[in-house]
Amino acid sequence: MMAERSLAVARRCIEHLRSELSGMVLEGVHSVFVSGSYVRGDWLDGRSYLDIGLVTDCRWERGFADVRRVVSDVVGEDGFDSHEEGGVDWNLIDAALLPRTTQQAIDSPYPYFSVFRFDLDAHCDILWGDDSRAPLPPVPPPHGIAHRFLRQRARRIAFLQDSPLGRKRALYAAYKAAVVLQLVHGELTLDKHRMPGLFEHNVPEFPGKRTCAAIIANYASGGLAVPEPVAFYRALIDSCADLIWSMSSRSR
Repeated sequence: MMAERSLAVARRCIEHLRSELSGMVLEGVHSVFVSGSYVRGDWLDGRSYLDIGLVTDCRWERGFADVRRVVSDVVGEDGFDSHEEGGVDWNLIDAALLPRTTQQAIDSPYPYFSVFRFDLDAHCDILWGDDSRAPLPPVPPPHGIAHRFLRQRARRIAFLQDSPLGRKRALYAAYKAAVVLQLVHGELTLDKHRMPGLFEHNVPEFPGKRTCAAIIANYASGGLAVPEPVAFYRALIDSCADLIWSMSSRSR
């Protein structure tokens, strides 16, 4: 897999998945979809991964195993080179926990139901089953819920162990926080190719701006950063939330 460009592998994987699933019955699965950079068109070779979501019920194990088997037909057991181990980020979403109200969507731990909802609406390819977006309630634009989202993120990563994996996850959470700042102050896009320039141009100066800019630039270039301790990224995300709070306070 290392010799073939990761985007080519991803395309073969999705084409194979769509074809194979069309004739299958997936126990406990309501929907299979791909979202994120593959659909959006800002794939970073050797860095991006497939965001594959499954909306499931309590009988999901066999259906999920069937989907994974179809994917492994293309990518093998080791997957392909990416930021996510194996090249696929599996999102199992309990159908019973799909948000039914706007408040439930805002409080959802899944950002594509809340602050990134605009991107899910625009860039989601249903590979099998129902369109899980159809029953979702409307949510406010990102600037209306960003502060709450970032405070929730900072609290969640506080529970991560300060291990290599914990630091990696905290770094990714900080990247998402920096992206949210750009959404609030700039354009409604998650395009990684444009994000470094948009962040520099649109986000006002604040104590964490240089660090956030470096994280975004590093991610967009496909470089591998050496993560700082988890506490460092929690403080950085809090700093991002403070900026949003201070700007909203001034506008009142």
